[in-house]
Amino acid sequence: MDFEEFLWALGMEQEIINRAKECVSEKKELLETLYEKFSELYRICAAVGGMPECVKKYVETADLEQCRKIQADILSDYREDIQKYAVGNDKTRATACLDSIPKQLASGYSRFRYLDIENRTNAGFREYSTSIEWLKGAGIIELCYALDAPVYPLSAGKKPKTFKIYMKDTGLLISMLDRKTVAALIFRDTGVDLGTVMENAICESLTKTGFKAMYFERNGRLEIDFIIDLGSNIAAVEVKTGKGRTALSLNRLMSEFNMIGIRFEDSNIFTDDKGITHYPLFTSSFFYPEKIELKADYKHLVKKE
Repeated sequence: MDFEEFLWALGMEQEIINRAKECVSEKKELLETLYEKFSELYRICAAVGGMPECVKKYVETADLEQCRKIQADILSDYREDIQKYAVGNDKTRATACLDSIPKQLASGYSRFRYLDIENRTNAGFREYSTSIEWLKGAGIIELCYALDAPVYPLSAGKKPKTFKIYMKDTGLLISMLDRKTVAALIFRDTGVDLGTVMENAICESLTKTGFKAMYFERNGRLEIDFIIDLGSNIAAVEVKTGKGRTALSLNRLMSEFNMIGIRFEDSNIFTDDKGITHYPLFTSSFFYPEKIELKADYKHLVKKE
């Protein structure tokens, strides 16, 4: 389930959801009560995840601990499936890749590192590529590919061997972390670094609405969390868990490539003096790729008899 479906499960009226969507499309500030309510529910949704069994349990009990037990069972089932269906070395390597994801995301490195899977200094793409593809094919992970440059066409600049790995379901990622992370997420504890969790949540939201997961990094000094194709423009996207205002990498990329700048953060909607539009974290679920009409009038090209 995505965030909107989670809201339906909780019984929220579509009219209220549509009000939030209209504010996103019009870049208009939300009513404070609406902003607070959606922000609170998005954090709960991230903790619960989108697995129907977990959502059903939360709707019935509002108990995140019970959801956490279901998530542990789902992860256990994943590991059993790996042992049952993967072949050869992938049985151990796919499991090791899965278990390394929380550490990989928290490491701060701009790519998934094979060294950090099993501490094998000589490990590389050849050893782990089929294991990663197995996890991807099973719908467990999302590969977010690095780009050579954030220019059209984005797919042509994708680096097939350079990527980050996110969990398809943020709730499952959170269940792999300690309980303090869940509490910090729900109660907005700024003393706990939730950057990893929110990056995963935003990736999940954007890919569920149809965007491809891509990012841009240059020389270890400039990194943008996500690059998305809006149809008429390319947008550089940053994710922040607080309300910080500095955006040096984003400003530089906007200037160099004439891009749109977007920040998902813990604030209401506004556009700053640099042209960056700031959105609440939950609004990432209300972004959709533009549909470009592909009709063409060819009649004048046909020779008349």
